[in-house]
Amino acid sequence: MKKKAIIFDMDGVLVDTENAYLNMFRDFLRAHGKPVREDILLKIVGADSKKTWKYMGKLWGEEDTEKIRQLFHSEYPDGTLDYREYLFPGVPQMLRTLKQKNYLLALASSSKKKDIRRMLKENELGSYFTVVVSGEEYKESKPDPEIYNDVKRQLGLNSEECLVVEDSTYGIRAAKAAGLEVIAVDDPRFSFDQSEADGWIKKVTDLLSLV
Repeated sequence: MKKKAIIFDMDGVLVDTENAYLNMFRDFLRAHGKPVREDILLKIVGADSKKTWKYMGKLWGEEDTEKIRQLFHSEYPDGTLDYREYLFPGVPQMLRTLKQKNYLLALASSSKKKDIRRMLKENELGSYFTVVVSGEEYKESKPDPEIYNDVKRQLGLNSEECLVVEDSTYGIRAAKAAGLEVIAVDDPRFSFDQSEADGWIKKVTDLLSLV
């Protein structure tokens, strides 16, 4: 069945922000004399806020993760990252081409809704997406499939009509659990397990050669 919609993850797929966030966490931990364990930090990549601060709490040695989160945001306030600097080359042109081919486009990210909105505004991408959802809107975010099941519902399509573009282990597992076909953007920096994906591309704009 021909696909009618393409659902994108955000961080690591449309914008190259995952390493930037990791670097902020590394600097934050070092500044407070906390251990920087890469095996734990890498588990944050693709995670929602709840998982992120659970792992940061482990590194901090503190169960009250809300206190750590507030301290982090006081030192790294919203807007620290300029999303225009992290947009992958060719993304606007790719989205425009997909719309011209009559694909419905959706964005399903574990990031906070306000960060998603800011990324779309700063890069002038909002008009391309029919559905935009954040993991914070659901009881459980990726790898739970609820976020992708809800996107399908909002689009009014079934699983066979949708294609997902993801990079992280969490995201790929969520999409597959929702019965969706997944194309993974290969990124060797984070040791993702992408074995469940149905196909792989080196960069997100390579998607145009597949659809």
